[in-house]
Amino acid sequence: MAEDTRNLMKEKLGSGDLTTDYGIPGQVDHPRPIEANECVAEACRTHGKVLGVGCIRYDVPLPGELIRLGARFVIAGTDVNYLLAGARQDTAALRAIPLG
Repeated sequence: MAEDTRNLMKEKLGSGDLTTDYGIPGQVDHPRPIEANECVAEACRTHGKVLGVGCIRYDVPLPGELIRLGARFVIAGTDVNYLLAGARQDTAALRAIPLG
């Protein structure tokens, strides 16, 4: 895992990127990405770096675990997802208006 950790630290990856690269898209609870997160967190502590991570939005436990590992910069979604969520909410409100 040491070589993987060095390679990961050269990149800025989110959970989706990492699991896809490992051939297990979206499986953030798989042992391989968990081990990678732990190794990168340890390397950050060792070298005095801040751990920053991208998470998969619908996976609420993942950000909590990464924060416990030392993450201080956590992205829990994307701009597109936030825009879509707002658009869906507005659309639902408009559709709820009675048609006279």
